[in-house]
Amino acid sequence: MNPVPKDLEEAFMAFRRSDRVTFCLNDAVEIIAGPHAGRGGAVISLTAVDPNVEYLVELSDTGRDVRVLQSDLRSLGTPGSPNESLPETRSP
Repeated sequence: MNPVPKDLEEAFMAFRRSDRVTFCLNDAVEIIAGPHAGRGGAVISLTAVDPNVEYLVELSDTGRDVRVLQSDLRSLGTPGSPNESLPETRSP
């Protein structure tokens, strides 16, 4: 794995998405494939871009950090983002 180029790391930290890097710092995500499928968390770091984009995700249920490929993530929305919305919640 090669280090993440500085311009991509800076864009990630500045909440600027691209066609290649689709998540940014603190984005809420659900892991949809792999050993942690079905769990939610927050993206906390961009760890690789070659050969595949990979992030460090802090799991919401345990606080544990896991590496997850971008292709294994689904956005749960980002508070305040005009392009994303949070899933609806039901009142008890």
